Order: sequence, then C-alpha cells, then structure tokens
Amino acid sequence: MRIEDLRRLRSEEPLDLWPEIERRLSLPSPGGRSPLRRVSTLVAAVGIAFIFGLSLYALTGLIGGRGASVGSGGIVRVPVPAPQPLAAGEGAVWVVGGLSDQGGLWRVDPTTDRARLVAGTEGAWWPATGEGAAWVTTCRPGDKTDCARADLLRIDPASGTLTASLRLPAPPMQIAAGLGSVWISADQHLLKIDPVSMSIVGEIPLHTNLLGTAGGFLWATVGGAGATGVDKIDPSTGRVLAHIPFGDPCTFAASGDLVAVASCQGGLPPGSGPDHLVGIDPSTATVLYDVPLSSYGGLAFAAGYPWIASWTKDPERVEVRQLDASTGLPTGVSVSLGPGPRPWMELGMGAPGVSVATSDGSFWLTHVDADDVVRVDVPVADASRSSSSAGAAQGRCVKVGAQGDFDDDGTPDTVRLYDEVAQGQTCHQDMSHLLHLSAQFGSGGGFDIPFSYCQGGACSRVLQAVDLDGDGRSELVIEVGPGAAIDSVELFRVSADGIIPLRVAPPGDPGFVEPGPAILGGSFDSGGMSPVSCRSQPDGTTQIVSVHAAATGDLNTAPWDVHRTVLALQGDTFGVVGSSDQTVEHFQPSAPVFSCAPGSP
Repeated sequence: MRIEDLRRLRSEEPLDLWPEIERRLSLPSPGGRSPLRRVSTLVAAVGIAFIFGLSLYALTGLIGGRGASVGSGGIVRVPVPAPQPLAAGEGAVWVVGGLSDQGGLWRVDPTTDRARLVAGTEGAWWPATGEGAAWVTTCRPGDKTDCARADLLRIDPASGTLTASLRLPAPPMQIAAGLGSVWISADQHLLKIDPVSMSIVGEIPLHTNLLGTAGGFLWATVGGAGATGVDKIDPSTGRVLAHIPFGDPCTFAASGDLVAVASCQGGLPPGSGPDHLVGIDPSTATVLYDVPLSSYGGLAFAAGYPWIASWTKDPERVEVRQLDASTGLPTGVSVSLGPGPRPWMELGMGAPGVSVATSDGSFWLTHVDADDVVRVDVPVADASRSSSSAGAAQGRCVKVGAQGDFDDDGTPDTVRLYDEVAQGQTCHQDMSHLLHLSAQFGSGGGFDIPFSYCQGGACSRVLQAVDLDGDGRSELVIEVGPGAAIDSVELFRVSADGIIPLRVAPPGDPGFVEPGPAILGGSFDSGGMSPVSCRSQPDGTTQIVSVHAAATGDLNTAPWDVHRTVLALQGDTFGVVGSSDQTVEHFQPSAPVFSCAPGSP
C-alpha cells in the first residue's frame, strides 16, 4: 500500500483515530507536524488495522511452497507473506500475514517450521491463543471504513481449521484469551466472550487497548478521554481494581507474576522524553521499577525473564535482550541476528518495531524480514554474567485469581490457581496439570496447597469469591472439570490452612443435584446451556441456581427441557429450597459456566 493510499484512507476514517495512527506510522498531519517515527512493536490497537494494510512495503511475488531456510546460530526463516502480529501457544505459532482485506492467519508448525494458511481467515487483524483454541479477529472493509464487519474466529489448534465465529458489535482492537474467557478491546468497550458458547457475556465500559493476564487478573492499557495507563481488572465482575498511570503505553506484556509496559519513541508529544519501561507486581498493583530504555521494542517472557526485541542502528540488526525481572535492567544476555535477503523495508521512517512471541525454547519474530517469520533459539543465561534470580514467573503459571474476604477480617484476600512449570519453561509452554491453589491473606499469612479436586480439563475458567449467606465472609467457587462441553463448579470454604468442600444436604434434588460435595453443573454444554448462576435475596443472602438443560431433539430447532435447582447456604451446607421444570423453545441462555455478579436477580 502506497503512502497516497493511506492519506486517502485518512479522509474516510473517524478523525479521532488518526492522531494515534499518525504517531505510529509517522504520517504528516494537516498541522504540518511531520516527525520521523518508527512503527511500534505491539502497535497500539487503534492503529493495528492500518499497520496490516501498510505492511511498510509492496508485496512482490508469492512464496508458493518454499520451505524454511536455516541459517547459522539456529536461525530459521519460515515463509509467510508480510508477517505482522503473532501469538504462540496451543502447539503452534499463529501469524497474521498479507494485506488487511486479503491476508489471513497462518499456522506455523514448530516441529517442521512450515506455515499453512488457515482457510476462512481473510481480513485477519490480531491473533491470540488460550482456552484450548487459537483465535483471530477479522475485519472486512466497506465503502467508507476499513472495518465494516468484524468477527471473532475460533480455530482448532491441532487441525488448523475454523470451528466457530462470532459477529462483533464494533471494530476490534486487541485480543487476549485466558481466565476462562476471550477478551477483546472494541470501541471504548471491553468485550468478555465465553469461548465455548461463543457468546458475548459482558460488555465492560472501558476504553482498553492492549490486553494480557497475570496473577489471575486481566490487565489492559487504557486511554481515550480518561487517564492513560494500565488497569488491573477483576475478570469475574469487570471492576477496575487498580490504575497505574503511564503517559504513553505502547508495548505491553503480562505473564506469571509480572506486568511490563513501555513507551515508544519518547512518548507524546513527539520527543518529550526517552522511552521507559515499567514493571508492575500483579498481586499488589505496585510499580516495581521504572527504568529508561535505549530503544523501544516488543516485550515477551522466556525462561522466567522478560525480554525486549528491537532493531539496533549500528549495525542494523535485531537484538533480543534479557532483562532482570526485579529491576528491569539488561542482564547482559542477548541474541542478535541480521535481516535475511529481503529485509522488512523502510518507508523513510527508520526500522519497524519488532513483534515477538516465545514457544518451545525459541523466539519467533516478525518485522525482521519482508516475507519470513524468523525463529531463533532463546539463549541460556550464564550465571557468571547475571546474579539476579530468574524472577517469580519461573516455576509457576498462574491460571486464574480472585479476591474476597475469606477470613472476615475486613481486608481483601487473594487466591490463585496455578500450574507447576518445569525448569526452563515459561507460562506459554506449560502443559502441566499439576494444579496448586495459593492464598495470601490481607492480614498476613496464607497457604499453598495441591489442588486435587480437578476432574479433568483446564479447571481454570472459574475462580470466584462470593458471599452467599450474607455473613461478610466469602465462599470460593472453582471449576473442577471434566472439560470439553461438560463443566462443573465446586464450592468451598477457605480456612487458614486450605479449603473445605461445602456440601449439599440430603436428599438434594434427585437426578439433578446429588447430596454430598457441592458440585453443580456438569450437564450438557454447561458453559452455554446449563450454567450455574446467583439470585440475590432481600435479606442480603444469595441463592445458587443450577440449570440442567436437555434437548428433546435437534439441538438447533427442537425445544429444550430445562430444570432449575435453587439452593441456599446455611453454615457449611446447602439446602434445596426450590426447583422447577419447563419446556423452552429456542433456549439460548448464553451464560458462562458460573455467573454471580452483585445484585443478580
């Protein structure tokens, strides 16, 4: 796409988007400002669609069936046309390639280093992985906009085939998958999407851009009319738990026990200062460090460390540098590589920002070559060169977290469900099912115990604190599997030493809710058709409603038999206080596995 084409697009797009787009793409504004600016790494979401269209060069030729080329030092170049944003996970690397309205999502097999276009992903914008799938947002252009129709696509990671789609209400900005949901920044709203039912289960009025998960919470860079910075968001309620001011959040990464955010090219206004990197503790939302950067770049985590990937000027190479997890300063460990025969071309504004992802002990890079994704081995740290620890991210991968008052002392307590991670692996690589539950009490103390109640699956879609009996002390709800289209939740009491299962008193609700441990749900498609929800009562207590839905015939056209069981908590025991049966035409609750917001009807 030529520079003239971008200027034409400028007259067709909403004007409020263009100051940010100009900043990232270095286009001259009508006021005469024409700074030389480089394209950022994880380009601010409002501009990413135009980055796709720009590609910073004209595509020449097709890659056909050309295989990966291997260079020195374990460098592999995998042909993908105009590779741009990428995500690694679910056994593959997923790369958006090609022009915005014609390109698509490519699946790179890390065992063969070959890429294949995923059919049906034309107009791909931003990829993500998690919740057992690969994801990509798409936009189709119209007469007056580059995104007249927006969709979310779900892809089976093993076969690389499209399995479901969802029409989005607004153009998407960035996407993340985790904490039991898919999250999309879209037109001053944060969308929460159930990954099983493919339905929007929440629209949070926040002007979010870049997204990630860390410490069991959702993290997002925010801007617009409000204060810019980074928000810590409760994934269950959408409530902002903390705001960390940051003037120009441009590149962003969140993993394990660290959130990292950095500026690009000196912030706004242009040349207002050097770039800087901020590290945030996701548990306390406190700033761990704020350090200057010699050059901006893409952020990623590998081997327990944060890393930054950027172009160097002399010589013109791409360098991926390891940073100390506790200080943000370079450790001296790095890997450097030059561009291939067809480097990512410049457009009179310097080298582009580098996009980076990690998988299977490798960095995967775009914005290095014009039509290759570049793979390079993660260097092994030399203990004599870096005396710092590997950081809290090594050893565990936090799946989901929640806050409540579990000991009724008036201070917030935090619980997290995490996987143990093998030595040298990162959260992106973790395939372990060795779950642990940790608690940190606001008044001091806590526990860290194996979580043995998971019956299968990820067991990470639900972890929520709720006060069911109105006594001020939170109970804990955790998904316990078994996974696929059938999911159950179990309810617990949290003590100083661990968790105690709550129980259902005999006789329960025969055939639907059995007496014994309070395990609810588990009928057909419990993530979409048989959810568990809350019902607030005038006396301040909250009842649990467990739905069991069964189709009488064809899943799409036949009526559904819907049974509801209502339970109330007294002490540590649930009693069944009501039940009902009805036959429902076109039954579509579109609810998550468990939903319990304050004041639920």
